[in-house]
Amino acid sequence: MKLTMCSNYARTIASICDHTQVKIHTVAELLLLSGNVTFVRHSTADDTVNHDRSPHDRLLLQVNSVLDVVSHIAKCVNDFKVKWKSVCDSLNLMGDTVTLLVQICSNYMYQLLSTYDDWVPPKEGLIDKYDAAHAGLEIRLSCMRLKKARYDELSPHFIMELCSNISKYISVLTDICRNASEKADDPAVRDQFKLCIKSVTCAAGCLIASIKSFKMENTLTHHSRVLVFCEPVLASSQALVVFATEDAFCGPPIELSENAKETQKNIFGPCMNIVSGCVQICKAIREYIHDSTNPSLVQRVHACFDSVQRSANHLIEEIRLHPVLIKTPDSMSSVPPLQRDSSPTDKDLPEVSANNIHTLLVDKERIHNTSSPTSNSGSDVSTLSTLSR
Repeated sequence: MKLTMCSNYARTIASICDHTQVKIHTVAELLLLSGNVTFVRHSTADDTVNHDRSPHDRLLLQVNSVLDVVSHIAKCVNDFKVKWKSVCDSLNLMGDTVTLLVQICSNYMYQLLSTYDDWVPPKEGLIDKYDAAHAGLEIRLSCMRLKKARYDELSPHFIMELCSNISKYISVLTDICRNASEKADDPAVRDQFKLCIKSVTCAAGCLIASIKSFKMENTLTHHSRVLVFCEPVLASSQALVVFATEDAFCGPPIELSENAKETQKNIFGPCMNIVSGCVQICKAIREYIHDSTNPSLVQRVHACFDSVQRSANHLIEEIRLHPVLIKTPDSMSSVPPLQRDSSPTDKDLPEVSANNIHTLLVDKERIHNTSSPTSNSGSDVSTLSTLSR
């Protein structure tokens, strides 16, 4: 007979597993499986800690960060019932570090191919497809977490965390589309972007009002309003992403030579294998909470860690074959200018070593408790980040 874990934390673990799995898999699809080469302009792929390091060193450090987090999960799963909170924190952290790894790997590939003799710089479109799609993903994930949260789970910290993320990425998305509207030649396209932006910000305003009411009067009625007004934010933002990422608004894909395609496959392949191993860890842990007496699921987590470790070693071997990127960032002249995010949640992520995994988790908690992003998308959207103060 299967023995399930206590429902009061099994639900939390399952939700975090689903969130992490969707996040890293979708980012990998956008950057690794799309067949294109993308330079991620926002600061999640250019963290402040490692900004002065070479592309080569930045990628190596991030590979080690992922290994440390996954190793920590593999150790904790042996005593899962006692350390389940630590596993939850580490799963969230794994989502962040793997996302950052994929983004840095994509930037590394862009910079590497820019050193090839047959490199042709890409033509920019009105919209950066990855930035818009990633912003939509973060909004969707935060809205889904808010909708799925039970009444007793909506603590001030939980609301602040989700609202800050929604605020941050609505600001990113509307700024991207506002710039596209200003540059578009077709008046109908300009009007469509403006109307979409207005739709998103109005929906966000309704969500803000419902959350304010819930904070002032913590009742089931106001909780129901929060859930109801998540829907228009979700629908309007996803509609805007679909519209903004049409081929007509995005620049043409970079045409790669056969040599460049082979290099891309050699580097993106092991990076994708790392992502796949982490996805399998999420699936194994999710299954374990419903069958906690099955030792094969614990062994499966350890097998996934071994797979991630092998893929990481493979990736390290591949990037060491390209010493041209052991230069300092100043020597890379073909890199597009970065558009830095103001949110410290991504850019303050410290380096990880085997001895400071706990410090990293504590720092991440401190960041969420003390920081909120700056929004430029109007008072309604910026209010999201201050609701729980």
